[in-house]
Amino acid sequence: MDTLKKLNKSWISHLEGIEIIILPSGIVIAFLLAYLDILELPIGAGLTFISSFTSAILHHLAVYNLVHCPKCGENLAKFKNGKNIPINQLYIGFAKCSPCKHCGWAASKGV
Repeated sequence: MDTLKKLNKSWISHLEGIEIIILPSGIVIAFLLAYLDILELPIGAGLTFISSFTSAILHHLAVYNLVHCPKCGENLAKFKNGKNIPINQLYIGFAKCSPCKHCGWAASKGV
């Protein structure tokens, strides 16, 4: 994610990891709390799904709204026609330091 590091936005990639970690660990914790009669299972599972979904939404909003080219100000996560770049293609492009589709700016490798 050299491009995100260059833009000081490497925290965005961690949001995706958080949503992946919250779901399985939250379900295990919900079962444990239900077993100990601290919290009912549907409430614990519901809170887990809500927090994982919230993290996924925050990740999506951050990726597609906060990553802009420092040279021209255009969004690096969108095609020229304004549609979102698929997330896998986007992260591959960030790792390869693909140039901006509007002005050609590219993050230098080895940041």
